[in-house]
Amino acid sequence: REEITAEQLREVVKTFERLRDQLRDLPVAARPASSAIYTDSEAAAALSPEFADAVAVASESRAVLVSDDLFLKELATNEWSVKGVASFDLLAYAVMRGQASAEVFEAATIQMVRWRFRGIPIRVATILLGLQRSGYEIDKDVGVLLDVLADSETESGSAVRVAVGVLRDLWLSSVVPHKLLRVTDALLEALARNRAPVILDHVNAGIAVAMRLVPQFEKAIRRAIDQFGQRRYRDEIVP
Repeated sequence: REEITAEQLREVVKTFERLRDQLRDLPVAARPASSAIYTDSEAAAALSPEFADAVAVASESRAVLVSDDLFLKELATNEWSVKGVASFDLLAYAVMRGQASAEVFEAATIQMVRWRFRGIPIRVATILLGLQRSGYEIDKDVGVLLDVLADSETESGSAVRVAVGVLRDLWLSSVVPHKLLRVTDALLEALARNRAPVILDHVNAGIAVAMRLVPQFEKAIRRAIDQFGQRRYRDEIVP
């Protein structure tokens, strides 16, 4: 349980009021009772009534289905040619179109990760916002984002790309040195937590590309990576 301030509560209320107003403006579609989806015995066994309604409406109106259930979304596409999109991708598209604030989107991403939603993609901007809000300390928000990078289910290449992007922006900013080194170590620790030592070689390679125009920073970051590796693996035999 977390305590929230009066200002945070007002912002939550405003958010729900905006959602309420948007929902009131949405068109209402009639349930297509004659749809073949309702007479398909296999579909009836596989789908909940709510999802069957959503697929039927999307199919009849040629609309895009918004769903975060990967299995059911693929089923709708393969069986009834209904195109689907995840709600998170829809929000990201709204940010790209300028219909939603990038900062609000990243803040919502952090909150969803804290609520233990799975499969939420985090970006360089997500971690940078968390760090800015924490004063470049490893607080709860930043900690859960680093846990996503550390998760063995997170593809290593993606984790490295995000970490390199964060390191690039941090080292080119005006973060005080002791906090900069602390955050650098925390990022590297997250990457190395469930992975082989070779992950640091990939980070070094990424930094060499990302910082090639500022060689003094490239050298400093790679030195910090090497020092982290020596501390972490000093008692291990690195293959």
